[in-house]
Amino acid sequence: MKMYTNDELKEILASHAKWLKGDGGQRADLSNADLTGANLCGANLSYANLTGANLSYANLRYADLSYAILNDADLTDSKLRYTDLRSAVLTGVDLSYADLSYADLSYAIMGDADLRYADLTRANLSYADLSVADLTDADLSGANLRGTDLTGAMLINTDLTGADLTGTNLTGADLRGTDLTGADLRGTDLTGADLTGAGSNEREVKSWYVFPWRIVYTNEIVAIGCQQHSKSDWLEFTDAQISEMSPRALVWWKEWKPKLIDMGIF
Repeated sequence: MKMYTNDELKEILASHAKWLKGDGGQRADLSNADLTGANLCGANLSYANLTGANLSYANLRYADLSYAILNDADLTDSKLRYTDLRSAVLTGVDLSYADLSYADLSYAIMGDADLRYADLTRANLSYADLSVADLTDADLSGANLRGTDLTGAMLINTDLTGADLTGTNLTGADLRGTDLTGADLRGTDLTGADLTGAGSNEREVKSWYVFPWRIVYTNEIVAIGCQQHSKSDWLEFTDAQISEMSPRALVWWKEWKPKLIDMGIF
C-alpha cells in the first residue's frame, strides 16, 4: 500500500479542490493508499477514488465523501460523525466499529458491507443499498432507513429503536433479537425475514412472552422461540411435527394453541 506524508496529502487535496471547481487540478486517486489514523476532518474528497484504501482509525468527521468510490476500503473504527457520504460507492467496505452517527448515507451503495458494531445513531440511510450487509449489533436507533434496500441483510441484535423503516425492503433479512421498539414499519416488506426473538414496535411487529418462549408475530408469520412459520403452517402442524421442535413443545402447544387463536395471534 502506498503511504503519503502530510504534505503530499495536502497537495492531493488542493489539486482535487481545483478539479472539483473545474479549475485544472486532478481528481484525487488514493486507491490502495495507507491512510491509517489520518486526520481528514472536514476534507473535501467528493468523487475521490479511495478503492481499497486503509482508512482504519481515520478521522473523517464532517468530511465530504459524496459520490466517492470506496469499494473494499478498510474503515474499521474510523470516525465519520456528520460525514457526507451521499451516493458514495462502498461495496464490500469494512465499517465495523465505525462511528457513523448523524452521517448522511442517503442513496449510498453498500452491498455486502461490514457494519458490525457500527454506531449509526440518527444516520440518514434513506434509499441506500445495504443488501446482504452485516449490521449485527449495530446501533441504528433513530436512523432514517426510508426506502432502504436491506434484502438479505444481517441485523442480529441490532438496535432499531425509533428508526424510520417506512417502505424498507427487509426481504430475507435476519432480524433475530433486533429491537424494533418505536420503529416505523409502514409499508415495510418483511417477506421471509427471520423475526425470532425480535422486539415489538406494537404495530406491524408484535410480541408476547409465554414461558418459556417469546412469541413474535406479524400479519403473516408467527415466531415461537426459535421456530418461525406462517400462521397457516402453524395451524396445520401435526402433534408429531410439534414434538420434534422441542421436548416440551407439544404440552405447551396443546395448552396455548386455543388461547393464541382466541387472542387473534393466529
